[in-house]
Amino acid sequence: MKLTLEPTIDNAAGFALWVDAISDIIETAITTGEIHDTLTTHRLAWNLCAGTIGAAHASAIMREDVDLETRINDTATALSSEALSGCEHRKAY
Repeated sequence: MKLTLEPTIDNAAGFALWVDAISDIIETAITTGEIHDTLTTHRLAWNLCAGTIGAAHASAIMREDVDLETRINDTATALSSEALSGCEHRKAY
């Protein structure tokens, strides 16, 4: 994540690598039945990475009492809750 936020690095390439790494973990979780196989779940890696970057930027700008780790945990929990609850009933493939 820190490399993705670093202005001297190709952010698009860093983000893509990060999304790919998280996608591999999510695909394994889908295959093993740990999370549901839905269209939303297949987009989870991108959304988690983007949410984390957004949380990092907002924390730096807002200077709130809530720390970055809490914001990232909140983002991950919110985004992954649907994958775990099975709210979306359509199969991705």
